Amino acid sequence: MITSLHAIARLAVLAFAGLSLAALTAAQLQAPSRTAGAVAPADPANPWEALSADVRPVHGPVELIHRGDGRLRRVDLPGPERWDYLATSPWVAADGSMEAVGRFSTTGPPDSGTPGEGAIGLVRVRLPGAEVVERLGLEIMPTGRPAWDPARAGHVVFPGSTGKLYSYHFAAGDDPTEVARGGSAVRALDWRCEAPGGREPFLIDPVWSQAPEMRGLLIVSLARMRGVGDAGKPLPISPWWLRLDEEGESIVDAGPLFDPADSAGIDARSRMRFPNVARRDGRLQLVYMLHDAWTGRSVAHAADLEIAPETGRPRVRPGSAAAITGEALAFGTLIPSLDGRSAFASGQGSGVVLRLPLDTRPEAPSLDLARAH
Repeated sequence: MITSLHAIARLAVLAFAGLSLAALTAAQLQAPSRTAGAVAPADPANPWEALSADVRPVHGPVELIHRGDGRLRRVDLPGPERWDYLATSPWVAADGSMEAVGRFSTTGPPDSGTPGEGAIGLVRVRLPGAEVVERLGLEIMPTGRPAWDPARAGHVVFPGSTGKLYSYHFAAGDDPTEVARGGSAVRALDWRCEAPGGREPFLIDPVWSQAPEMRGLLIVSLARMRGVGDAGKPLPISPWWLRLDEEGESIVDAGPLFDPADSAGIDARSRMRFPNVARRDGRLQLVYMLHDAWTGRSVAHAADLEIAPETGRPRVRPGSAAAITGEALAFGTLIPSLDGRSAFASGQGSGVVLRLPLDTRPEAPSLDLARAH
């Protein structure tokens, strides 16, 4: 719990990771009934993704970006409710609607049709109509975008202000009255393998890639907790992979994506955040934001990912990390395109959405995208 001394200590040590409201949302798909552990059906792939508050203004409408052609679509929010860190599901319904999950917070009175002032938790909605399907009040503050499990329909993992990741299964079935009763209990992912440094680390930015080579692997930003010998040392935050159990509620294996000896990857003074995976022509790339604490600049980077044939574990090819573009970007999520040849991001301070070719040559240009409402 955020009120516990242990949680406060974790936050004090890793205050650089920040707390931010995350509105979590999801809308039902028109698909067969889905139980908590069910394998996801073969619905059409969802080309839309939400531009969350980490790269967009915290107030105002939600914007969806089409990962194929870069179109932008605006969705107005209902009443006094605020949604942050929205993430759309991997599937889309036949009528074009989709699930999204994020965190809600409210400022309205109890009789406004939304929870009372100060309420916070997960919200599940159907887009683009912004129809609220399910709300779940929480004592834990979600601090980033949730990750949709591509193998278990209705299952998400989200980061909390305690530095842990939490699992939640939405209620099964397509009947809205059944959904309204809620799903499983929110559970913190426990470590069933050895945690880095022998202590549970701080985790944020979970993302599940749909690339078949990454099946069953969750990518996160991880920072080790300080040990006795680490007093006064800056500890880096960098991308790791996690393997979960069959229920998706325990960590059974984990490892860093960067070799600690790769000087191009690890810098204790910087934060490597918002990792994601792009796939094109059988090639995997890790994309991430590198934030320089000294200058305040955030620059998008890419690195080649390899899968070790003997273990199935992913790793960054040493020496392959390079900046995608030299221009400063908003410190937020990078969204790979459908073909894996580019990534979408927002310019720093401008709010302009950019399409960044995943080609690390300096002459590769970035493209401004126009909104289509």
